[in-house]
Amino acid sequence: MSLNESSIEEWVIDLFKKQGYTYIHGPDIAPDSQADAPFKRSSFSDVLLSDVLAQAIQRINPELDADVCQDAR
Repeated sequence: MSLNESSIEEWVIDLFKKQGYTYIHGPDIAPDSQADAPFKRSSFSDVLLSDVLAQAIQRINPELDADVCQDAR
């Protein structure tokens, strides 16, 4: 096995999948994608999916006030 960016990426994706994470291919969340992804970027310049992050913060920390969760974003 050669050690290159692609092989490391595949290894990490497999590692996360084994931990229960869902992998969604990048082009599937593109703003112009026709894929049935659970969320999409609003533009290609979006590096962070803020709405997804906000939902995760609320889900993981239900005891936190909404203002605190907003600040964490």
